[in-house]
Amino acid sequence: MVVSVILAVITVAESNTSFLTLRQTEMLTLRDIGWKRKTIQRLYLKETATWTACSIFLGTILGICLFVITFEFTLFMTLIALLISVVLYGIVLITSYFVISKQIHSSRIFL
Repeated sequence: MVVSVILAVITVAESNTSFLTLRQTEMLTLRDIGWKRKTIQRLYLKETATWTACSIFLGTILGICLFVITFEFTLFMTLIALLISVVLYGIVLITSYFVISKQIHSSRIFL
């Protein structure tokens, strides 16, 4: 389980880095129209949070459905799955925040 979480963190960090590298011209445009570094950072974090929330929500629903079909249904197991999903979402958001912050602060766009 720990290895899966570490792999997920590495994947999220790499995805955010690639995502920001591809959107350098968009950041330049936002800077040119007067957006501040924190505003751009907040925009990208909200976008990441939205996509991640949709993915985790759909994955949790699908996982619970498959679990109910395969095994005996208990409310406790459903609550555990939801708790794990919330924790995973928190880990993804924290990782995304640090990666996006680092990428935007280290980019040469705001020099």
